[in-house]
Amino acid sequence: MSNELISSLHHIVVTPEFILLLAGIIVLIVDAFDGDRRPWLAPCLSLIAFLLAALLMIGFPESHGRIFFQAYTHDTLADIMNVLFLASGVMTVLSGWNYISRWAGESGTFYGLVVLAVMGMMLMVSASELLTLFVAVETTTIALYILSGYFKREKWSAEAGIKFVILGTVFSVILLFGMVLVYGATGTTVFTEMVSGAAKSPFPGSQIVFFGGMILILAGLIFKITAVPFHFWAPDAYTGAPTPVTAFLSVASKASGFGVLIRLFYGSFNEVPGLQSFLIVLLVALAGATMIVGNLMAIPQKNIKRLLAYSSIAQAGYMMIGLSAFSEIGMSSILFYLAQYVFATFGIFVVCIIVYNHDQSDDLTAYEGLSKRSPFVALVLLVCLLSLAGIPPLAGFIGKVYLFTAGLDKGHYLLVTIGILTSVVSVYYYLLILKRAYIEKGHRQDVLTVPHAERLALWIAMAGVILLGLLPGLVVDRVQMTGEFILGLIK
Repeated sequence: MSNELISSLHHIVVTPEFILLLAGIIVLIVDAFDGDRRPWLAPCLSLIAFLLAALLMIGFPESHGRIFFQAYTHDTLADIMNVLFLASGVMTVLSGWNYISRWAGESGTFYGLVVLAVMGMMLMVSASELLTLFVAVETTTIALYILSGYFKREKWSAEAGIKFVILGTVFSVILLFGMVLVYGATGTTVFTEMVSGAAKSPFPGSQIVFFGGMILILAGLIFKITAVPFHFWAPDAYTGAPTPVTAFLSVASKASGFGVLIRLFYGSFNEVPGLQSFLIVLLVALAGATMIVGNLMAIPQKNIKRLLAYSSIAQAGYMMIGLSAFSEIGMSSILFYLAQYVFATFGIFVVCIIVYNHDQSDDLTAYEGLSKRSPFVALVLLVCLLSLAGIPPLAGFIGKVYLFTAGLDKGHYLLVTIGILTSVVSVYYYLLILKRAYIEKGHRQDVLTVPHAERLALWIAMAGVILLGLLPGLVVDRVQMTGEFILGLIK
């Protein structure tokens, strides 16, 4: 056994991904044998697994580096993204604790799939080789397919699962075909060797094939972040999926797509002649279209999950401003915005879960009189919605300032103008929800009871949004908005 393989095995044993793999298997086995008698065991084991994975990242910083013959990378980018994935996993477990057991009955499998999905996303952002990346993508998406249609006896959940499977499979094929073209043009699947491989290729037209493969890979990743024009699956899938899964898709799945885009197109592919200028034009156009379509389509929606689906599309457009900047501040602004987006989005969806558990409705009318039925739940909804709208001093405002600054620094004045105007539009439909919650009386006057797991999730979400707004340095200092940090991510 070679020294490199021995070193790789040593590294992989102390990785959070390995812990989550074992935990996911254990949760599924425990649920099969003891899930009926101890329904609380699966969510508890999942939370413990996420905590151990987080502690492992803190306890073994020396595990940074490339392993398994440069197929896998542990670095600062992976650490930051992994924290977001683990936080999303914790919030999904807390938000689904009562919701899944009440409406699905069989809850243990749900938590096992969430753990495995988080593991797959962590593999995605650490992959340094095409085959590793594709296996990680499929590990994640297969778990998400099942989670989206988890309420298999409900027509709307089955429809969401089927649509997600069909469209997800199509874009997985597009992604794989792009990888095949890149491999054919370069003779390698390792990210760091592709550009030199394409330059040394003796075959005529290899650069064109390489370029075409990168475009197909980009299309597959744009599907994951729900950007225009590949956003059409999100409203139906988000509306039909169980609400904790909708939140998980909206946050963690989107973050994993941005993580791969950062590693692949800011790092390995960035040295391709003419690629950056082409990508800037493409990303600027897609970002503008995504912000416009997402915000305008959210206005007429009457179902809150469908409204939030279009809002999620618009949020992807804002983050693409940072992506199109191809700069240090652009990269850091994406990471900060993703951090606040985790807390704000999960806070809103936990409110949706609480209201649905009482009223069995996702219609906006169910939120009428919410401030009287539960002042605390309405307060969390207020804080999180205003953060997404970009109202100071909340974290969403700071995040948009960073994103818009990155765009202005690169001369994307029209794109930033679109971002500001569409942010104003988003304030309108977010205030429509708050108008129902605080001004309209509603037909139901009964008090909402909030279980302990959901209450803890609400406190975490509200605290995260407020603290990141008042103390943005908690994240900004971590991502280190310097050129040295960005080079450290991708070199």
